[in-house]
Amino acid sequence: MAPPPTLGRPLVKHAAWGYASASAAPFLVNKYIHENQTDKCLADISILVVTGFVCKHVSHLLLVKETQDKKLIPVDEILEQVLLIDGNKDLMCVSRLPHFHGLCG
Repeated sequence: MAPPPTLGRPLVKHAAWGYASASAAPFLVNKYIHENQTDKCLADISILVVTGFVCKHVSHLLLVKETQDKKLIPVDEILEQVLLIDGNKDLMCVSRLPHFHGLCG
């Protein structure tokens, strides 16, 4: 996984990576926050809602919508990066690598 950007600074809005964790839907990281008292790193996230598939035959491309829901989670809970494809606001989607779904052997 790529190293986090400078802590506490907002990420560029058109970032090409979304993220996934075991306990949440895909999400975008707005910024990383270092908590001094516990020496932990948290991610300020915006939740994405999965609205369907881009194509019924391609299960690793998910249509998503950005919500207003925000949350702080420990960085340790981030499991993987997913590719965020958001060039068309009406067809924003995320792509997990096909081998996570058993499509590539």
